[in-house]
Amino acid sequence: MKLFGAGHSHLSALFRAHQLMLRNDSLPPELETFFMRLAHDSNQPNFTRNPRQITPELKRKIAFVLEREAPDEVVLAAMGNEYNSIALLQHPEPFDFETPFGPEARLLGAAPIPYSAIRRFVEDRAQINVGLFIDTFADTFGGPIRVLPPPPPNPSEAHIRAYPGSFSERVTEHGVSPAPLRLKIWRLYVDVLRQLAEAAAPGRVAVADLPATIFDNNGFLAGEYWHSDPTHGNAAYGHEVYLHLLARHGITLADARTREVAED
Repeated sequence: MKLFGAGHSHLSALFRAHQLMLRNDSLPPELETFFMRLAHDSNQPNFTRNPRQITPELKRKIAFVLEREAPDEVVLAAMGNEYNSIALLQHPEPFDFETPFGPEARLLGAAPIPYSAIRRFVEDRAQINVGLFIDTFADTFGGPIRVLPPPPPNPSEAHIRAYPGSFSERVTEHGVSPAPLRLKIWRLYVDVLRQLAEAAAPGRVAVADLPATIFDNNGFLAGEYWHSDPTHGNAAYGHEVYLHLLARHGITLADARTREVAED
């Protein structure tokens, strides 16, 4: 079994977990995983301007690597922070919206926005970011592609303020959006990913489901998987996701050493 993992910053948790498992000698010999880190300087720039497209150079490199490695499956963790660019910071005029994803609390005093309007906004953002990578990989690789969604939001405003990462100045200036709103927009973003995957190649490209273990009781990222920034999962998160991806192929790593994943 050969997996090819490609993506941006959300691929890092998977990559770190894989490296730790290699050091622990806890991966089966019949499994091979290759990673392509699209945010690496050697792969920049990713996009052209006017129109926004994947650069021809990067498309050629993706095609070359896929042909050379000949994987059985691609795991694509491209982009993923589009929803955080919308949801993480408190808007000057608080808003909320109803979704079709189940019973959800409404924010008191927030201006109601039609679901159709915010969905179109998220679709537009996703299409010119992750959507371009989904289409590129679907056009280049004829096998199955699993699109990995970003982790669910971290519910703790205190943690986000303590570890604001690249959002530092903006968190100080604007504040953090209420956690329930961030969860709604994350669920909407994942649904948009499903739409993009289905449009790229029905039945061959699909959004990977995340393991139940990484969620808390309210659907947020559970505390043991928080990274030292507002938006990513840690190596333990990557470990859980990696094992979940392998389990789809009947590969289970029961050795206790696979649980020895160091904190970031």
